[in-house]
Formats: sequence, structure tokens, C-alpha cells
Amino acid sequence: MVGGHRLAQLVHKREDISILKDPKLKTIKERKKFADKCLNIEFFALLRLFELQYKLLFESIKKKGAKKFKNLRIITHGYDYAIPSSKLGFGFLRPISNAIVGNGKWLRTPLLLRGYNKREEQVSIVTGMIHHFNEMLIKVGKGYDNVYHIDSRGSVDSKKGWYNELHPKSAEFIKIAGVFEECIEAVNPTKKVFR
Repeated sequence: MVGGHRLAQLVHKREDISILKDPKLKTIKERKKFADKCLNIEFFALLRLFELQYKLLFESIKKKGAKKFKNLRIITHGYDYAIPSSKLGFGFLRPISNAIVGNGKWLRTPLLLRGYNKREEQVSIVTGMIHHFNEMLIKVGKGYDNVYHIDSRGSVDSKKGWYNELHPKSAEFIKIAGVFEECIEAVNPTKKVFR
């Protein structure tokens, strides 16, 4: 979804959207509302394509592997609200690794290319994308008895929890891994979404 500056193709140009010049973007609700005005038809078409691909995959497993994999649990994960940033960070290897992988090129740079210069607007767009992706995975999973979703939205500390703009730090991954363990170890789970 974000490689090769693809994100720039999924949002309207900032100048083309009719919203307040300085929208309030403090709450998740306000961020999602802003994002919905910014995300274009290409984003929602891509999201629909992902939905169909997941359905095809789950149907294939259901039909071809029903006997062989009758106890199989499929777990989806829709990510947390990543923070667009080109900062290299501090520490021994972090600045080097972030410089090598080009921190900022996946989220921040494509949004800058479309005219979103304010950090709050960039964060809001990513929040909206992650929200829609998670909701799509939850919706698709409801159609299958053996599909579960790990919802980690809001679990990573937004100020100190990100290693770079796409990856949480190890301590944050450990928290999320704990939820995966809970889902895997649940005996006959009835809940479909683990947070």
C-alpha cells in the first residue's frame, strides 16, 4: 500500500479538498473524518481489491483444506496508527538503520508530495487508512468461523513507541505478540477480535 510512493496516488491533493484551513485533529474521530475527505477513489478501490483477495484466500483454504486443516486458525492483523516521520532517531544503530531504509519515504514523503505539510494532517490520513483497513479485515473475518483479527489500533505509544514511521520498537511488538498468544491459546474462542 505504501511502497514506491504509492500513498501519493491514494489521496487527493491538499488544495483540492474543501475543508477548513486548520481543521481540529485532536481526537481519533476528528482524524478519521478529515482522512475520509482526503482519501480518494483509488484508495477505496484498493481496499476493495484487498477485501476480495482475502475472501478468495479464505475460501480457497476452506474448500481445499477443510479436512487437512480442520483446526486451522487464521489470524489477520491490521496494524496500528503509524506516525509519518523522517526522523532518524537516537541510539547506536537506529539512526544508521533508519537512514539506510529511508525513513520517511513510505508515509511522510508521499503526503508532502500531495501538499500535506502539517504533521497533524499526515497523521490523520494514516489514521484513516489504518482504520478502514482494520474494519475491512474484521468484516471479512466475520464470515469465517476460523478467522480472527488482532486489533492493535492505539496500542503503540504514539510519542515513544515507534522505531521509525512503520515499525514499533521491540517493547511495543512484545505487547502485540501477547495478544497473538492470547488468540492462539484460546480454547474454542467465541470472540472474533482480540485487542
